[in-house]
This record gives sequence, structure tokens and C-alpha cells, in this order.
Amino acid sequence: MKSSLIYPIILVSLALLLVVRCTKKEGEQNAAGGTATPNTPPGAQGGAQGRPGGNAPVYLAILAKGYAISREIQSPGSIQAEERTDLQAEISGRITGIYFKEGSFVQRGTLLVKLNDADLIAQRSKMEVQLKIAEASEKRQSELLAVNGTSQQEYDLATLQVSNIKADMDLNSVNLTKTEIRAPFAGRLGLRNISLGAYVTPQIILTNIARSIP
Repeated sequence: MKSSLIYPIILVSLALLLVVRCTKKEGEQNAAGGTATPNTPPGAQGGAQGRPGGNAPVYLAILAKGYAISREIQSPGSIQAEERTDLQAEISGRITGIYFKEGSFVQRGTLLVKLNDADLIAQRSKMEVQLKIAEASEKRQSELLAVNGTSQQEYDLATLQVSNIKADMDLNSVNLTKTEIRAPFAGRLGLRNISLGAYVTPQIILTNIARSIP
């Protein structure tokens, strides 16, 4: 009795399992658009475009676009001009004039600072008088030499005196030039480190200048 009931139960179970599996597979195909329904025309199911018995292919595409990338790098440091120099006097003296403003742009040769030159001007005035006397003596010796009234040595000494005074005057002119501190090139001035009336030496930095565009 038991054996006659077991076989029909096994057969019914296998049949139900087969029906469930077929139904599940069909549902998956319909969800993926792979199986056409009776009302769907051939070739229009899920974009398959008439492919017999196959699912619609799935494509994954990435659209490449160009865009600018901004990268900023921060680093500690300092900026220096292509040409930069400290301005110092070549001789010692008292400042009688300051002719620049801090941060201003100046051209090459612009007068920036003037030192006291009263003593040099007095020396030059004295040399000019000495030169006139020496030139007159040289002329007199030249006239005496022409009539054998003096020796060649006396005339040479008079000529040498004139040359020496002229050399001293050239040196005086150079020293007068050193009382004027001028811009060595066109550029922008820095901070002023001196004041009117201050006594400066060649070791003191008056200001600095850097080459730049006005």
C-alpha cells in the first residue's frame, strides 16, 4: 500500500519543479526583453532588431571630454630683480641734498644724493689762481729762452709746474664728481636709509636700486 502511494507523489513533485523552473526562466527573459509577446511585432522586442532567439546586446560607453586642469603649487621663497645694487658714497661727507623719493622710478644718471663740496670748490678756486701764475711764468721763461736769457732747465721747471697744477685740478674734478651719487642704471629705488645733514662714509648704504619697467 505504501509503495503504491510513493511513486505518484514523486512524479507529481518532479512535474511541479519543472513547471516552476520554466516559468521562472520565461519571466527572466521577458524582464530582459529577450522573449517576444504575442502582441509585439518581430524585431521590435527590447531593441534586439530581429535577432532570432537572442537577448538585446548591452553596450557601456564613456564620452571623453577635454577640460582645463588648474594646478597651483605654493612654495616659500623671495623674488629678486635681475639687477640690484646698494648705493654708497665713494668718499665721506655731510649730506646737503636728497633728490629722490622712496619707490620712485629714475633714469640712469639721475642725481640722488649730494654731499658737501665746499672745501673742494675752495681748493679748485685756489688751483685756478695758481695755474694762471704758473702759465704766466712759463710764458716768461719761453720768451727768455728765445733770447738766451734763461736756461732750458728753468723753462722745463716752469712747464712742469703748469702740468702739475692741471693734474691737481683734474683730481679735484673727480672728487667733486664723487660728491654726487647718481643712479647707475634705470630702475626703481628702495628705502631711504639716510637723512639730510647726516655724515656718511663709504660703508653706509644710502639706498638701493633694482632694474624694473616704469
